[in-house]
Amino acid sequence: MNIKTIELLGEQPPLCFSMTAAQNLTEKFGSLQEMGEQLMSDDVSIRREAINDALTELLRAGRVYAKAKGDALPREITCKVADILPPNTATPVALIVSVMSADAKREVEVEGGRKNAEATLSQ
Repeated sequence: MNIKTIELLGEQPPLCFSMTAAQNLTEKFGSLQEMGEQLMSDDVSIRREAINDALTELLRAGRVYAKAKGDALPREITCKVADILPPNTATPVALIVSVMSADAKREVEVEGGRKNAEATLSQ
């Protein structure tokens, strides 16, 4: 699983996109496509909530993965993530997309050892 980090409160908590994170985000937004639309919304309140909800879930999944690996965990964020982010939303949106796309693409190996470029998992 691909792990990325984000600078929050002087620490680098892990983020990842697991199957459970995909399920939770789909339940929250209705679909991952809808989440993407909200992340890019011109309405700052919609965009803020989408960023907060997506980062909260990716941070939760990152902590679960790090704990399972036995890695040290940074402190848990006890406020809304959006409360400790600067108002520039381009960086967190790019990070969310990066975390999700890194774990949604896989190379598929076919019989005989040949590779079929990249296959994208449907979301």
